[in-house]
Amino acid sequence: MINTDTLELEKNLDEDEHDILSYAIPNVRERYNSIAPEVATSIEVVLPADMTNTVPQRGEKWKLIELSLKNLDYFISQKKRSGSYNTNKQTPAERY
Repeated sequence: MINTDTLELEKNLDEDEHDILSYAIPNVRERYNSIAPEVATSIEVVLPADMTNTVPQRGEKWKLIELSLKNLDYFISQKKRSGSYNTNKQTPAERY
């Protein structure tokens, strides 16, 4: 892994992880001009026709998912410690 990027989104009560990932994945791919046809996630997500979603159960792809989840936990704990946990988030209205 060469570079990491954290995209922080605000979740509404009526949104679930599937909706948020369906929004975030194409935006991140566009930001980095990614042409990779496969996206590995921890949950099943509806993606555009040119992309496939893989939900790994074990192996190297699952280890990458685990690493991402650990990074998320670390990011959240750092935000809570710094006191800026609820500031500068992208709201659902800003997404559309």
